[in-house]
Order: sequence, then structure tokens, then C-alpha cells
Amino acid sequence: MSHKKKLPVKGFCIECGEMIEECRSGRKFCCERCKNRYNYRVRANREHYAKMTVEVLLRNYYVLDLILERDIHTVNLAKLLCMGFNPDYSTVCLKFDNHSVMRCFDISYKICGTKVCDILRLEASQMLNNKMVMDNNY
Repeated sequence: MSHKKKLPVKGFCIECGEMIEECRSGRKFCCERCKNRYNYRVRANREHYAKMTVEVLLRNYYVLDLILERDIHTVNLAKLLCMGFNPDYSTVCLKFDNHSVMRCFDISYKICGTKVCDILRLEASQMLNNKMVMDNNY
């Protein structure tokens, strides 16, 4: 049984792009500083994305809350879009054949084509019962 000595592998640092001489295969960074800088940037990007998502959800919530304060339960989607609503973001989405039931925190609504209808604020007990139903479906 002979053991072959592995030849040194050359690679490039994924942070600064410098060549890494005689390294083990799979090495990604030329030094600890590059590794830390890369991981800091990745983490900062994730945190930024999370903050932006929460901001969009809060904006949706404020728009829907304003609609409810006016005692409106059906509205044109175009009007909501003009108010800053983004239909791509919700905290819950249940899709059916001809409509989708969405939630933005404690506000429930349906998107039926160009209309947003059945906008209502859920009570805590409704939210708990629906959570249990959704948990059992998984």
C-alpha cells in the first residue's frame, strides 16, 4: 500500500483575490483578516435583507390598518399599490384555486384578481386556532 504525497494546491482568496500558494484543497481565504471581512460582509447583507423585509411588512400593515380605520373591507389592488402596499410580502399565505388568503400580522385579507377583499383584523383566539390548523397540516 503506497501513500502518494499530495501536490500543493494553488487557490485564490474569495475576499481579496490573491493567490494562495501551497494550501490544502478547499481553502478559501489567504489570511484570518480576509476570512473575518468576508463573514462580516455576508452577515451584514443578511441583516440588511431582514431589516428591509420587516420594513415592507410594517408598511403593508400600516396601509391595511388605515383601510380598516376607514371601515373599508374591499379595495382595488391598484389603490393599495399607490399607498405603498407590496402584495409580494405577507406573514402568512394560503393559496386556493381562485384566490389567496394572506395575513400581515393580525390583519387577514384575500387577493382576488385586481381586488383585495375581506380585510379584517383577527382576534387572538382566531390567530391561535388558525396556527394550530396550519401546524397540523405540516
